[in-house]
Amino acid sequence: MPYTIRKMDYRILYDVSKMYFAAGAVDKFNKMAKEIETSALATIKDNPSELSSYYNPYEILLDVYDKTRQYDKAIEILRSLQTYYPNDPSLKQQIDMYKAKMGAK
Repeated sequence: MPYTIRKMDYRILYDVSKMYFAAGAVDKFNKMAKEIETSALATIKDNPSELSSYYNPYEILLDVYDKTRQYDKAIEILRSLQTYYPNDPSLKQQIDMYKAKMGAK
């Protein structure tokens, strides 16, 4: 049954989208990515400190943004995380990595 008829939770939709991406069906992944992004951002808005779950919305968004090459949005998410973890050097490293990817476009 198509997910557009029977709505899927964004976390399950994310798992399905990764299978499409791995299979080379990037167009289907990209279509699902938009819905995943909307729902993950809503989850963050409702509970910005939701960091420890298996389906961490920040990690999901970073993966989606990386696969869709939306590096500016990945940087934005990482900067929002810096408000909770201002001294975490890995966040700065990831930001620098995405900045480098932006420069390589």
